[in-house]
Amino acid sequence: DHESPDNSYLITTSANWNNKDLNLNANNLVLIQDQGLVKAYLGEFEQLWSGKFNRNKDLTKNRGDLFEIDGRIVELWFSPAEDPFSSFQMRLINLFREAEESIYFATFNFTLPALSRELDSKFQEGIDLKGVVNDGVWDLNVSVLLDMRGIEHGKLFTAWEKIPFENIRHDAIEGEPAFHYKYFIIDENIAVTGATNPTTSAVYTNDEDLLIIHDPLIANEFKQNFLYHYAKYGGITEKSIIKIEDFDDGNDLITLKNLSNEDINIQDWRFISSKGVLNLKDYAPKKEYLIEEEIIIPAKSELELMVARNFVPNNNINDKFPVTNHYDDGEIYLLDNFDLLHHMIWY
Repeated sequence: DHESPDNSYLITTSANWNNKDLNLNANNLVLIQDQGLVKAYLGEFEQLWSGKFNRNKDLTKNRGDLFEIDGRIVELWFSPAEDPFSSFQMRLINLFREAEESIYFATFNFTLPALSRELDSKFQEGIDLKGVVNDGVWDLNVSVLLDMRGIEHGKLFTAWEKIPFENIRHDAIEGEPAFHYKYFIIDENIAVTGATNPTTSAVYTNDEDLLIIHDPLIANEFKQNFLYHYAKYGGITEKSIIKIEDFDDGNDLITLKNLSNEDINIQDWRFISSKGVLNLKDYAPKKEYLIEEEIIIPAKSELELMVARNFVPNNNINDKFPVTNHYDDGEIYLLDNFDLLHHMIWY
């Protein structure tokens, strides 16, 4: 309801409005209550409704708008851009240049050479740069992912200074739904998201929207999602302090490796599998599924523990993790008492 200050809501999402994207593929969605922002989107919608698409719209309105929403600064950008200097691409380049600590990105596609070169420059400066992309663009001829990996492809090829860039992951797991996220996280303070892929067509041709949200709490929500997927596809993050180095099902042994420079106490942590709960013998009573006793894993060291042969069903997580009564290939999650993901590994 754009006429109501209290009931004006906006939804923007990386998903297409179809059953597969909304119920199966990996996507993100943002819901915002703000009348000014809703009216800005309504103006864009009215142009589309009148039959003006792409470069037939009034492109002077696509230069970025600024909103203050509940104490947060939110920038809104539409595309296509009137020119390269008034596009969201230039805004992202400037945000990258201002980044001091980290840039994380999750995207379905990535073909903008200018953004790639800027990320390369920041990586050379020593910034914490990581990315996860859809498997379908991993070897795409026009994708800048080939630049990152130093693979010549003949389409404005500019290999990164430090190649191959090891901090890029893709959803190369057979049977996985499509990785359709679209967001950047900058210095853990800014979240950039919307319907926009960082592609040439998104800047100059398509009708797209992009929100730049200046808020550390919202940026952290995106960060948790990013770290989950980055670890899932084999990346090492600050959350990946404990690695499940080996699981010997025949001898009921599991080997944990502390990747950090500090001793780690895994008391009150839980092991959650895609098949149920992995019960550590003598440490995790079946009623609690927690490691009740103090277990210290020294820095840069391994520790071998006995585990129960069967996964123990946990009714609280059955909806999320289907349970079987035997060990099978799958995911194992190591969670602390705040239910934050610390590590996941595929066997």
